[in-house]
Amino acid sequence: RYPDNRTWTTKYTWYSFVPRSLFEQYRRAAYWYFTAMAGLSLTPFSPYRPVSVILPLLFVIALGMARELWEDVRRARGDREINSRPVTCCTRGTAQVKLWRELLVGDVVKVKDKEFFPADLLLLQSSNSDGVCYVETKNLDGETNLKVRQASQSTCHLVSDESFKDFDAVLKCEPPNASLYTFSGRLEFPNGQVSPMGPPQVLLRDSCLQNTDYVYGVVIYAGRDTKVMRNAINPPSKRSRMDQKLDHIMWVMFGILFVMSLATGLAGGLLTRFRLSRLFYFRPFEDNPYYNPRRAAIAGIIAFVNGLVLYGYLIPISLYVTLEIVRVIQALFIGQDLGMYDEETDRPAKVKSSGLNEELGQVDTILSDKTGTLTANQMDFCKCTIDGTSYGTGSTDVERASKRLGIPFLEAHAEDADTSDPVVKGFNFQDDRLMDGKWLKQENADRIKLFFQTLALCHTALPEGDIADPKSIQYRAESPDETALVVAAQQFGYVFYKKTPTTLYVREITGTKGETADNAYELLNVLEFSSARKRMSVIVRLPGGNIVLLSKGADSVMLDRIKIWVLTGDKMETAINIGYACSLLRPGMDKLIVSLGGSSVQVLDEKLGGVSSFRSFGSQNLQRTMSRDRSSYTKMDDAVNDAYALVIDGDSLAVILTGDLQNLFMELATKCSSVICCRVSPKQKAFVAKLVMKGLGKDRLCLAIGDGANDVGMIQVANVGVGIIGVEGAQAAMAADFTIAKFRFLERLLLVHGHWCYRRISVMIRYFLFKVCLIGWISVYSNIFTVFSGNPLYDDWYASFYSTVFTALPVGAVGTTDQDVSADDCIRYPQLYRAGQRQQYFNTKLVFLSIIHSVYASLVIFFFPVALYLVSAFRSNGQPAALQDFGAALFTGLVLVPNLQLFTYVHYFTWIHHFLIWGSILVWFLFLIVYGSLSPELSTGAFREFVEVLAPSPSYWLLQLLVVVVAIFPDVIVRSFQWLLRPADYQIVLGLAKFKSQTTTTTPAPTPA
Repeated sequence: RYPDNRTWTTKYTWYSFVPRSLFEQYRRAAYWYFTAMAGLSLTPFSPYRPVSVILPLLFVIALGMARELWEDVRRARGDREINSRPVTCCTRGTAQVKLWRELLVGDVVKVKDKEFFPADLLLLQSSNSDGVCYVETKNLDGETNLKVRQASQSTCHLVSDESFKDFDAVLKCEPPNASLYTFSGRLEFPNGQVSPMGPPQVLLRDSCLQNTDYVYGVVIYAGRDTKVMRNAINPPSKRSRMDQKLDHIMWVMFGILFVMSLATGLAGGLLTRFRLSRLFYFRPFEDNPYYNPRRAAIAGIIAFVNGLVLYGYLIPISLYVTLEIVRVIQALFIGQDLGMYDEETDRPAKVKSSGLNEELGQVDTILSDKTGTLTANQMDFCKCTIDGTSYGTGSTDVERASKRLGIPFLEAHAEDADTSDPVVKGFNFQDDRLMDGKWLKQENADRIKLFFQTLALCHTALPEGDIADPKSIQYRAESPDETALVVAAQQFGYVFYKKTPTTLYVREITGTKGETADNAYELLNVLEFSSARKRMSVIVRLPGGNIVLLSKGADSVMLDRIKIWVLTGDKMETAINIGYACSLLRPGMDKLIVSLGGSSVQVLDEKLGGVSSFRSFGSQNLQRTMSRDRSSYTKMDDAVNDAYALVIDGDSLAVILTGDLQNLFMELATKCSSVICCRVSPKQKAFVAKLVMKGLGKDRLCLAIGDGANDVGMIQVANVGVGIIGVEGAQAAMAADFTIAKFRFLERLLLVHGHWCYRRISVMIRYFLFKVCLIGWISVYSNIFTVFSGNPLYDDWYASFYSTVFTALPVGAVGTTDQDVSADDCIRYPQLYRAGQRQQYFNTKLVFLSIIHSVYASLVIFFFPVALYLVSAFRSNGQPAALQDFGAALFTGLVLVPNLQLFTYVHYFTWIHHFLIWGSILVWFLFLIVYGSLSPELSTGAFREFVEVLAPSPSYWLLQLLVVVVAIFPDVIVRSFQWLLRPADYQIVLGLAKFKSQTTTTTPAPTPA
């Protein structure tokens, strides 16, 4: 049975949401621990009421499930919109409108211009009498060029809806599969006729009909059997290094928790056995398992369980949810940054994997596609060589950039070339010898004419426009270089203006005064371009009757089939030129060139802590050569590796990647500041990415950026993948973790948002560890103080709301809005980016210092109230402080210290920070008032505690002031001395900015004459 045409991208169904989303939540080990603690809280041994333990766990899990539900509802809404699209169905000759989801295999549908195909269809006929239609497949493969599809001659008589009334045939085809470019089938008619069907007759779901009024097609694959759904494979899952380190920290905290609980159990058992008999007020000789010396083992087990629950706040249960929310907000800020918005294409930056935000600030190595990425994929026709004569004095972007940078290596005529932008997009040619028909007077005019004919005919482009105005005709082609070649033919006077499946129409210049003639060329065959062939050809019949083969392609393929003894203009030189223009290579840098393109391999030979000259060897000696010269490049000092660049071609790379030279290649490459690989296949790109990541190790991150389908493998393999939505399509962007519209936006993405996100996440996690350790250590002190009885000194609701309410929001502000330096300074001083590469904001030392700081602050918060309240009268009637008085006063300090400590973490204060910090403190006091106003059955010992006891007491307020100052002041002193004696890079930049602002302010205005 064939499936219906419904498709869905949702992760859950109504009946699977709860179990599956719970499974997603419980992939975090911390949730399992807190669930176990919630179970223990139901026992009579728990120090906390069950509701106060279970409620925070349910809140955090519900928040995570709500986020999952929100995302899935958005997906379901999109699915519903797609499945409810209308389409005209013409089965049995009667036109009726159906919804996409109602279509079945065998239904005949009519799709109109600009509409998407609802399923995989077999093309039966189009509005064109020859059965030709044009299809855009950018939703499938990212390519924006139009594809030609043509119906079989056996179905071209189906020209109307009524034609299908008596139409009867059986289609036999291959089973559903994921291949977008293959199809095999046949159409069998009742009269015995069999018509083969192939890819030219297939219209794939989610592709769009263009430049054709309508088509008829029969559904061959529906719903989940369509090729687009078969290709709907999730990209590889990537986890940030921060998450991995956080997992390690969690396990360490689990270990600390278990050890402390075990020590509590041992101490509790020993204390019960040997000392409790002298503490009569515990009633040790009653049959009580808590305090019976004769049952010390049971008392120790109970103390151990109490410790697990009491010290559980050492595990930051809300950290994961906070991280997710913060990363989503960071992603929104990145997408709304106008500095990465491209007005020309109306495309902002987009974050597709917010879990990798902070990775942008730690990138060590960048793998970049050269042609489309570094050059913005704007191809201009600038120069050509015809019959041995070179034409064109226009300059390329590479030459113009090199001239600005003062690089002298380019051709001599580049110095005198016009560096203005081209008037016609794609055409930057300047040479009067070929313009306005002047070439007709040259001796080799017939060769020049053949060159122009090749430009105008050897392509798969489609014209758009009216021949009445030849210069206004636009072209839609498979690639920017093909567009540039057709535009060049147009500017030279060979205007391609019409195309049918069998004929190409060209208006050709015939005289120097603008005379033209229209010629029709019969198209006999097209040999399409592929990454394997690296060329395309057409076979056409000229107006005179001659049949010619016209071909174009990469020089490495074309020239390889032409016997020439001396070759110039190698593509390796182009790669080197672009490297100079983009500052990947610099004047004075030693280039280490490995090439098998000719008859030799140029390798390292002389030593200068590295190499500066070359020696030639046969290709069969490549391995022996590199092995022998290993001593040369292994001595290249890392401190001076900016002086070296490696350039290697695809042929040499193939030998290295398939042989035993991978380690030698990586040793050489990692000691160079720039590596250029030219003529590299997509598979080689992905392999090089894997090799680089393996060579760099786990402590260094690799980013890959590209704009074409051939970059997908490299992008998915790298730690961070960035896709550019360009003229080559959107496939790279669809596979990437981040998308941008132009390569130049990568600078801001890394130096600004990468730096900010890394620092924000790092500071946020360190602060989170600080505040959860505070309540964890205080729980330890209180348990020791109460002789391991397991009775907390403060109300359990205080502890329950500590991380989720009283200290939750300010830390989120740090993770989303704080910045150490401005965006302009991040760009102006790229040295700031080294902080992420060197892990300066998040490392073992800083985590350890945060924990040590929490130990000190917790001692202050706990023992200052102990010293004040246990030795003096507290209440107005002269009585000492009760347990609830002590607990509320202690917890006030526990709320004030972490919130006010945040002022030492934040560098960029806004009203949001002040509102959340002071608002969180205010919420604590409001909670004391509201909670204390409840009935004693609900508020227990906190009944009217704040209003009647704490607020009227001056010692309470003085105590909080003293606790805050003593707990925070040492950290302020240490940070101040560090700033003065050993400032970090960002502190130096802040000092420079402040100095410049003061200088600008104090500079007197010039006195007018």
